[in-house]
Amino acid sequence: MASGDFIYHYFIEPIETGSGYNLVNTTAYASFLLLSLYLIFKLSKKLGLSWDLRAALAFLPFIALTSFSRVLTDAGIYERGFWTVTPGIELLILLPSIFLVFSLYYFSKENYWKYALVVGTVGCVVQLLRLRPVNFNALFLVISYFLLSSLPLLFLSSKLKVGGLDLSVLLVHFFDASATSVALRYFNYFEQHVFPRFIISFTFPEVMFPLKLIVVGAILYFLRGEDEQTRFLKLVVFALGLGPGLRDTLRLVCGV
Repeated sequence: MASGDFIYHYFIEPIETGSGYNLVNTTAYASFLLLSLYLIFKLSKKLGLSWDLRAALAFLPFIALTSFSRVLTDAGIYERGFWTVTPGIELLILLPSIFLVFSLYYFSKENYWKYALVVGTVGCVVQLLRLRPVNFNALFLVISYFLLSSLPLLFLSSKLKVGGLDLSVLLVHFFDASATSVALRYFNYFEQHVFPRFIISFTFPEVMFPLKLIVVGAILYFLRGEDEQTRFLKLVVFALGLGPGLRDTLRLVCGV
């Protein structure tokens, strides 16, 4: 296979057709993500930015903004192309937002997160106003799945004394699992990620809950501690659950 055919088959064609991820582009995107996270953390350390609740609030709306913008592509409001789907849309929104938050922190260390929160929230509202909700039954199902799955999770967490950021990470991934399960179970959606798609192909959509518990739980087990790097990585895992969960839920509600 020629290099041009290789790039087209594994990277460009999935974007054009919406056929989902494959092992090749998944590996490439994951490698790029890891390198980006390394550079982001090094820069934040140089600036002296602490990965606490204020940092989480500063970045939270931009994660949501990326998800909302992605749904606008699914709805046909934005033309489908590299810059309107993953990974292009993350480069287009998240990289400038990181530069913005770091710049705000450099000039206003006490209030940087407030300014970032306002800017990101305005962006989210602008994008949401362009969407039209049509399927509130799907929203009810996602909320129901999330509440029913959260009860045993909260019980188990109380027994194992898991709380704070760790519990928040688990809950947000159960939210993502709820949206995925509802989309696949009731609305004939397609799981785009390689590993979950493989597991679901011979089980059932709700397998995402134990899968999330095992995988995310194992990650949190190894990310024990309260140092800056550990908190940073936990917030990254949080974002990796929140972004897809918001996008899938909004897609269902908008019927796209």
